[in-house]
Amino acid sequence: MANPEIVEIYYFRASAKRPFRPTLVGKNLLYVEIMTGGTVFYEGGKYQRGTVFCHTCGDTTLHDFPEENPYRVLMLLFNNYRKSRWQLPHIGIWRHLEMLDQFVHDALEDFHLAADRKLLSEYLFSALRLNLSELPEQQDPLIAKEVYIARKELERFDRPQNWQDFSAYAGYSPSYLRHFFRREFGVSPGRYRLLFRLDTACRLLRETGAPIAEIAEKTKFHDLKNFYRMFRKHTGMTPGEYRTGNRQKSESR
Repeated sequence: MANPEIVEIYYFRASAKRPFRPTLVGKNLLYVEIMTGGTVFYEGGKYQRGTVFCHTCGDTTLHDFPEENPYRVLMLLFNNYRKSRWQLPHIGIWRHLEMLDQFVHDALEDFHLAADRKLLSEYLFSALRLNLSELPEQQDPLIAKEVYIARKELERFDRPQNWQDFSAYAGYSPSYLRHFFRREFGVSPGRYRLLFRLDTACRLLRETGAPIAEIAEKTKFHDLKNFYRMFRKHTGMTPGEYRTGNRQKSESR
């Protein structure tokens, strides 16, 4: 049986300014995403450069990432993939990171120069198999999933946040879930929530002309004085100074 046939290759840069939906992979397709930079969240994990995602029938492609560090990937779409024969890991790591950029360059150039499709398919799929290693085992996928869901909940402004209630609903003690949240994201849930609110306020100050009091209310700072104090601590500037400084930067470009 021949190797899978390459159908499409392209380079993708995620952007918070251009929302997009994940792709649901169809039958006999292999959708490979090789991270060249940035950060992505996927199935409760956090991944960066060198991570390789091999999506097969029923999987969805990447789409969740931090606004301050969008991910970048080389995307390879193969047809005639038989999972039972090749058994590539769903999430792996590129063995030789020092050669990754050259592989990306060669793959894009050969595809767009209309190189022999059969030979190119053989080369790309062989290179993928040779360079792909399984990731070391991570934490229990169930707790990883709950931590991922918790992060999403903390980013919502449309309802009150109660860590006790959320932990009870997930079936874990608050301290146990908090421990894994801190290990995954480097900060406590409360700190994550505060930083997210402040980062959202920064974005609204840069991108909109909304009054500062309205932005404070939107990001759940109901005490304007407290908003000013926390914002200055976070950025070293008042909200007004931050907006003016970013407007001047934009106009000078």
